[in-house]
Amino acid sequence: MNIQRKYNEMKQENRARIMKALFLEAIILLGFEIVMYFIIQIGKFDVIDSTKIYFLKYCLVPTLSNITDFCIALLVIKKAKTDKTKDYAVFSCVYAFCANLTMFHNFFIVMPAFFVIPIIISSLFDNPHYTRFLSFVSFVLVCLFTPISVLYDPAWETTVYLLSTLGTLALICLVQFITTSIVMFSTSKNGLISDTQQFDSMKNEPLSIDPLTGLYNHTAFYSILSKTRVECVQESTIMTVALIDIDGFTAINDTYGHKNGDIIVSSYAEALIKHCGVQATLFRYGGDKFAAIFRSMTDKEVLNYMNEVRETLLAKEFTEMPDITIQASCGITEYHGESITIKEIIQSLEAAVAKAKSTGGNRSVISRQ
Repeated sequence: MNIQRKYNEMKQENRARIMKALFLEAIILLGFEIVMYFIIQIGKFDVIDSTKIYFLKYCLVPTLSNITDFCIALLVIKKAKTDKTKDYAVFSCVYAFCANLTMFHNFFIVMPAFFVIPIIISSLFDNPHYTRFLSFVSFVLVCLFTPISVLYDPAWETTVYLLSTLGTLALICLVQFITTSIVMFSTSKNGLISDTQQFDSMKNEPLSIDPLTGLYNHTAFYSILSKTRVECVQESTIMTVALIDIDGFTAINDTYGHKNGDIIVSSYAEALIKHCGVQATLFRYGGDKFAAIFRSMTDKEVLNYMNEVRETLLAKEFTEMPDITIQASCGITEYHGESITIKEIIQSLEAAVAKAKSTGGNRSVISRQ
């Protein structure tokens, strides 16, 4: 549980640092434009038609826009219950600042330096879905802002705008590839670290740890679920719980023996640790069943993680079991602090798992309270 809490605290610190940097950037840009005005006046460069228009266009409008975006993002971060909403508030604020730089400060020629920033920032959140989505958003916005910038400030020739746009799109593709690679490496590294910490926990908490997988056991699941449920109510946040059942496990045991069955169980635990070890608290619920508790994550976010686990295991091969592929059915439910019992949460999860199995298995089903 400490791992997950520390991870959430790190994400909060990342958001705070980014927001502080954005506020500082708004102040610096305002100062830069004021200094530029006096430099132009002292140098007697004939580029300003009106002092009033200059301060309105390059100082007042962009600064008010930046401060407004900043305040809205802070409000969303303060009120939101999920990390995803908070993260997207930060990303939206970053994009708003990039758009202001592009449109109001006559910086279109160096636009690549701005619209790749959100993609790079996404690497701080260890989520490849963010990186892919923000790359797409950057790509679209660059195409959108080219004609807008031409209309708003035709300081550059149309050819320059087009060349800058093409260069930006190529750079976005490159940065997206590099950033995704960094995020995937970081995710794998975190999984290894979590694996080590789970092993250490097994030595320190032998009564709460499953000896085969190193995950928390069935008893610990109920204890931690109950504690997390109370914290959700007290902190006005959410938790999402996943229950996973390996498909056809009894047949695997009967055909290949319990030793090979243990290999399947261990492989599933390793995949869970790799993909969810930092984001969630993991459990061997019993036999071929696993559970995971995620803090401040929506059921759709957890669904993505569960799909990644399933895809990893579908591709895994076993020398002594060449015909075996690991498939699993998963139930997911999101808790917002409602007046429901632990038993009702479990019943909701089990119903979702049953529905997944009844519709063919090897899938995840979200159960709404």
